[in-house]
Amino acid sequence: MPRANPSRSDSNVKDVFLNIGESSGKGFPNITDWWETSNPDVKWIRAQPKAQDGTTTPLLVRPGSPRYVQPDGMWIQVGRHFPSDHTKDEGLWVDIMAFESMQQMQNFDKDRSRYFPSIGAYQLRIPKDWLAEELPYRGGGRQTKPRFELMGFPASNIDFISESHIRIPVRRLTVMFCLANDLYEKVRYQIIPEGHEYFMKHSSMGNQANIRKHVKKMDPENHWL
Repeated sequence: MPRANPSRSDSNVKDVFLNIGESSGKGFPNITDWWETSNPDVKWIRAQPKAQDGTTTPLLVRPGSPRYVQPDGMWIQVGRHFPSDHTKDEGLWVDIMAFESMQQMQNFDKDRSRYFPSIGAYQLRIPKDWLAEELPYRGGGRQTKPRFELMGFPASNIDFISESHIRIPVRRLTVMFCLANDLYEKVRYQIIPEGHEYFMKHSSMGNQANIRKHVKKMDPENHWL
């Protein structure tokens, strides 16, 4: 029986997130219903990492700051409250499932600090070109739709976005830390996880069924018994 891989390189984890290379068919899907959505027609869409031939991808930003956070992996769903006939983007929000992979404690401490709610709210900066980019969704990739349609974006088109990007407030941000096995064991007995934090070993990322079992625990529905 092969020995479980105790640690994954950055490039290997990226392949798992992109579901390419040796991870093809075993990694994360680009479009997924692994988590609940506010609309049954809406899917979670991969926003990070960037595909090799993809456009510029969404980033986490803070209001009034030029700095940004680019998670190793990120899936998003966009929704809308308080619709208005006059303002297309009124009430827009985004939910985020972020993933960070690491092998060293110092990197874990740094990355973990970025997601503490006490340091302020995030917005998601989404390029208009990324929303308009065509994605395969049916027929073995022969049929495509623009990403904003697959996301159930709350508009018949995105012409209301007058600049090169749109900023949407983050309603809920959840993060999964994917840790080398030895680091996982250290962290497990040194910290108390916050409500938005989840943890997974690198060796648990070897097949899609195992990945799905772990990440479905991040679903907000699991807060309700």
